[in-house]
Amino acid sequence: MSKRQNINIIGFLPLFCAVLGTVLGVVGYFYLYPLSLALAGALVLVALLGYLCGRHKTSSLVWIGFVFIALGLFFAALRTEVVGTRFLASNLADKRYWVTGSVEEVSFKGKTARLLVHQPKVYGLTPEQTPQKIRISVQASRVRSLNNGDHVVAEVYLQRPNAAKFDGDFDYQRYAYYEGFGAVGQVRGDIYFEPPETPPATTWRSWREDLSADIYNSLGKTQSAAVLVALVTGQRDYVTEEIAENYRYSGLSHLMAISGFNLGAVGALLYLVTRLLWAAFPSLALRYNGKKPAALVGILGVLFYTLVAGANIPVFRAFIMISALFMAVWVERTRVALRLLALAAIIVAWLWPEGVLTASYQMSFMASLSLILWTYWHDNKYRTEHKLMQGITYAKAVWVTSLLAGLATMPFVVWHFQNLTLVGFLANLVAVPIMGLLTTPLAMLGFTLGVFIPWSTTLKPAAITIDWVNNLATTMAHWPMAQNFVPQQFTLVVLAIVLGLLTLIYLRRWLWLTGAGTVAIALLLWLNQHDFTPDVVSLDGGEIVLIKPTKGEVYLARTSKNEESKLLLKHYVEHRNWQITKTRPDAECDLEGCLYTIANHQVLVAEVGISPNVDDCREADVIVADPTVALPGCKETVWQRSRRVAEVFF
Repeated sequence: MSKRQNINIIGFLPLFCAVLGTVLGVVGYFYLYPLSLALAGALVLVALLGYLCGRHKTSSLVWIGFVFIALGLFFAALRTEVVGTRFLASNLADKRYWVTGSVEEVSFKGKTARLLVHQPKVYGLTPEQTPQKIRISVQASRVRSLNNGDHVVAEVYLQRPNAAKFDGDFDYQRYAYYEGFGAVGQVRGDIYFEPPETPPATTWRSWREDLSADIYNSLGKTQSAAVLVALVTGQRDYVTEEIAENYRYSGLSHLMAISGFNLGAVGALLYLVTRLLWAAFPSLALRYNGKKPAALVGILGVLFYTLVAGANIPVFRAFIMISALFMAVWVERTRVALRLLALAAIIVAWLWPEGVLTASYQMSFMASLSLILWTYWHDNKYRTEHKLMQGITYAKAVWVTSLLAGLATMPFVVWHFQNLTLVGFLANLVAVPIMGLLTTPLAMLGFTLGVFIPWSTTLKPAAITIDWVNNLATTMAHWPMAQNFVPQQFTLVVLAIVLGLLTLIYLRRWLWLTGAGTVAIALLLWLNQHDFTPDVVSLDGGEIVLIKPTKGEVYLARTSKNEESKLLLKHYVEHRNWQITKTRPDAECDLEGCLYTIANHQVLVAEVGISPNVDDCREADVIVADPTVALPGCKETVWQRSRRVAEVFF
């Protein structure tokens, strides 16, 4: 016997309009028109007046949407006004300066260290021209002994943070603005640093960094230790790029990010342990309800974990939901998850409007929404005491959770990362139980015992389980269906497939799901296996020319010593998940250039300053030449564009 819950869709419509309006307002601010704070405030007043006049009419839902659109615009404008980052002027960029200031944050990534210098002094710039903060890159070996608060002096090549250079590229300029640094630089000369005369006060950030270093060093600086640091403090400085990519391509990157899974596990464990301890004292257990103090302990534990993890968007969202859930236990009210999710989405969008545009915000909330809706639609069945059936039920729950969350986030993965992976559903089936049932309890036990015994001993079991997950991620990331580029243009196709499958799953139309699912899987496999990358690419107007000999590889037909062009090349190749190969495709070369055969097409890459002749125009399908040379008679076959990134598909 089973009973399916009835959902009052009408009752959730105002909530839906509020969330949708908030998101539309924020997106409108960043992509359509950035209103001034005064104008956005006036728009809020107008929208509120309209709602008050029409709240008893059928148009009340529309006015709710308008109110929250205006509020989204207002909070985005307010956030922009409060941050007020001052960028380095374009005419002052791309030069060497002596920079001095106090180091606010030090982070290491491989052989590179990044220093965030607070209130710097740049010799040659006035205070009005100097950004409030500067992020500097330097070889890690030169600053290993540098700490937060140290005074640094260095010769730095300063630049403005780069905006997105091509479709799908990360907008580093917007990120820099809301992070507060208006210039980036590389140390090109000497660097000196010394501790301050007065030791700086201990902050949450410095304490987190010290904790991260202690964990990493105590476990022998292994990658299992690096992942454990990411799980505990949210800092990924010690995780190598290879491990991070393996987690991403295998669909396990959510396990490394502190979010609802981690906070929920910590909160649940604290809640259960408190309940057990409370029940151990009959005088307390018989007189007072042990659920309420256990819920309070859960809230305090999750709050501490949130502060340790840095309170970023997924962590803060999870904290709001879990805390409200524990409060629901306190007031003895349940089934508020959907309202809590909407509340968290609105609060996070108001506090960090720029976060609405990120994959973190979108994927975090969509995964949570898909799982919450499943709990509303899912049949409530009687529980069984049979251990084997309990294990099967748990495995089924993990699989369904992975399936729903993976489908719900798939369109956002395609949009932001242009990667479609189909191995995550299998990888999560193994990795989630390891993380939930072994890693998290063992880590909590290890930190508890660490008061008396060194962490090198107490955290070793947790590190071993993380090694298992690392090996799983490495194996799954190299499967054929893991690393595949899919352009943003196919996001709507993936979204349509996902919505159809989710609808059939929620409605339990298994017969329809079998047929539709087969077609959907075939389409996803086609998308997953098809090569959508261009065959010829010109960067910076022909400064660098790339030719793709085979899928996943690219050959440098023309290189440049220009730093900007080299940086663009690095970003572009990483975005396409290409490997630069030294194996040259079929080519005929002379003093005027090289003629390549790509997909049965002839591509001529002319030497710098050389003008192709008439025979070149007749023989080649595409000619890449410098924009400055004369090209008589080659107008129809020449590919000579001034765009930063130009692509040709055969």
